[in-house]
Amino acid sequence: MMRAGLAPFQCMLRFFDGTNNNLYRDKDGVREGVPDTKGRPTAISNKPVTQESADHSNIARLFLAFPGNKVPEGKIAYYIPGPGTPFPQIGEQTETQEGKAFAKGGQPRILWGLLQTLNAVSRVVDGGRLLFKD
Repeated sequence: MMRAGLAPFQCMLRFFDGTNNNLYRDKDGVREGVPDTKGRPTAISNKPVTQESADHSNIARLFLAFPGNKVPEGKIAYYIPGPGTPFPQIGEQTETQEGKAFAKGGQPRILWGLLQTLNAVSRVVDGGRLLFKD
């Protein structure tokens, strides 16, 4: 039963970015290397990347072009960073060589996206209640 004041479910998009692509990491021009043996991030470059010169993947651009999360209107979007990059929602806090070379971490990203599909339906049908939390 749909709650009053909510539009029918119209659109739910999941934007899965590619290996070593991460909108949130790149948007401010901040990039950190993979952790060294002591857990400190290694330097990627001596030249800082400015926000204006940071490139985004086509997936990130599509996500940014989406008109935003409008739960009351039944329009919801999720962005999933690419393997090898930080994604705190699944417990990956740093960049990893295994993720960049072998897409390690891809399966948890896919499962997180599928769970968000169930959350999107629940948000619209059950008045904003989430079934799964990060």
